[in-house]
Amino acid sequence: MSAYDNKLYAFLTKKENFEPYSEMVNHFETIKYRLLTEFWGEVYKGLRAPGRWKIFKDDIIPDRWAKVGFYQEQYSTPEGDIMAIAFEHLDRDVLYGLWFARDILDSPFDFKAVCEYVKQQLKDWTAGSGGWYYAARRDTGDDFSKPEHLLRILPENRSTVVKEYAGYLNTALIELEAISRKYLKGVKR
Repeated sequence: MSAYDNKLYAFLTKKENFEPYSEMVNHFETIKYRLLTEFWGEVYKGLRAPGRWKIFKDDIIPDRWAKVGFYQEQYSTPEGDIMAIAFEHLDRDVLYGLWFARDILDSPFDFKAVCEYVKQQLKDWTAGSGGWYYAARRDTGDDFSKPEHLLRILPENRSTVVKEYAGYLNTALIELEAISRKYLKGVKR
């Protein structure tokens, strides 16, 4: 153990320190869940959906596949959205981009062509490989599984980060909407 670890151990193993520390550890996940739920709720409110686009937010934030973003009703089914421009991994390494549902692979839609278009035309996006559900994505640089990243979304810091995240997706919608117009013509669900 390092000298710091030894000092921390000595401090935390005193009864008067151990009890409040234990209480905080026991409630950390509850506090984290509330922070994330409030943050994504505010991001959702900051999104602006033009034209036929609609805004959505999954309610189960700590789910790996939960999303916040945009979709078009014409590309939706009772089982879910065919295509979304959205954030994903809301409680860990947050990504955003253009996502497609698995069942689109069974439709008259060339997913690999979309990924190739992203690779050729949208150089500042990571292109999908054609075997995954995203066609284009970016990493926000935040990993909300780490306490140091959660500091950014504490209530006192949150408004700036909410604007930043809403800006990511509002800009992505403009950049990626051409793909939906180009490649989803004729796809009926």
